[in-house]
Amino acid sequence: MVSAFGGQPKYIKLNQDSSGVTSFRHSKITPFRDIIISAAGPLASVIALYICTVLSARGLATPMMQVIAFVVLLVLISTVRSAFGWMVGILIWITMGVAVGLGSYLLLGFHYGPAPEVYLGGVLGLSSGVALRASFSRIRFHSADGDEGKIAHHLRLPEVLVDWALAFFNTIVVWLILDFLSIVPKTNDFVNSTPEIKQKLDELVVWFQAIPIFG
Repeated sequence: MVSAFGGQPKYIKLNQDSSGVTSFRHSKITPFRDIIISAAGPLASVIALYICTVLSARGLATPMMQVIAFVVLLVLISTVRSAFGWMVGILIWITMGVAVGLGSYLLLGFHYGPAPEVYLGGVLGLSSGVALRASFSRIRFHSADGDEGKIAHHLRLPEVLVDWALAFFNTIVVWLILDFLSIVPKTNDFVNSTPEIKQKLDELVVWFQAIPIFG
C-alpha cells in the first residue's frame, strides 16, 4: 500500500503478538493516505480472504492465484531488499504453481481439482487468523507509532476505540466468511436437533405473548 501511494518502505517490524508496523518514507503523505496505509496492515488479510472465498466459490480460484502472483512480484520488486524476503516470495510462487498445476493437470502422477481453493483457503486463512489475533492483542497495548495509533491520531479518537473497531471489523468479516461457507451453525440447527431448546423457546414465546401490552 505504501508503494501504491508512491512511498518507499524502509523496514517492517514484527512483534511477538504477531502484530507489526511498517516504517516508510513519503514526500507527500496526507492524513487520508496515512490512514489507508495504516489500516491495510490489520485489515488486508481478512478482506483478501473474503474476496478469494467468494470468487473461488464461483470457479475463479485460478485467476485469483494469477492476480496474487502478480501482486507478489510487484512487492518483491518494489519493497523486498533482503535475500530471505526474495526466498519467501519465490517459495510462494513455486507453491502457487504447484497448486494450479495439481488443479488443472496430472502433475508428477497426482491430480487434485480443488488444489487452488485449498491453497488460497490455507494461506489466507492462516494470515487472517494471525491478523485477527493481533487485532485483539493490540487492545491491551498502545503506541503512537503503531497502525492503530496513527489512525487514532488522524481521526482524533482514543486509540482503544480504534483498536476495538478494527478487531470488531475483522471478527465480522471472518464470521461472514464462515457463514458464506455454511460453517456457522444456524439457530434452527440447534432447535431442530435439540427438542429441549425448542421447548424452552416455545415457552418463552408464550410468556412474551402473555405480557399485557401484547395481549
